[in-house]
Amino acid sequence: MLFNLSYALGKELTGSENVVTTDYENYTNVDSWEELNKRGKIQQVRFTKLNMEEGTLDMNHLQELIDAKTKIVAITAASNM
Repeated sequence: MLFNLSYALGKELTGSENVVTTDYENYTNVDSWEELNKRGKIQQVRFTKLNMEEGTLDMNHLQELIDAKTKIVAITAASNM
């Protein structure tokens, strides 16, 4: 399902945008956006950190990664690993 969503959203992007996700995502969430990057639909996939002890996002790091070219923030913070 995420591949279909990323493909549909990719049609609306110019190739200069970025996507922010976490470094603790399920493969389907990460790979969907990486595929858009490989196809030139986005410029970069950025990974924000999680505070594993507290189970929260590192909000300071997230704020550093989001800029005017960020069009998608895809965070579930769930992994099957």
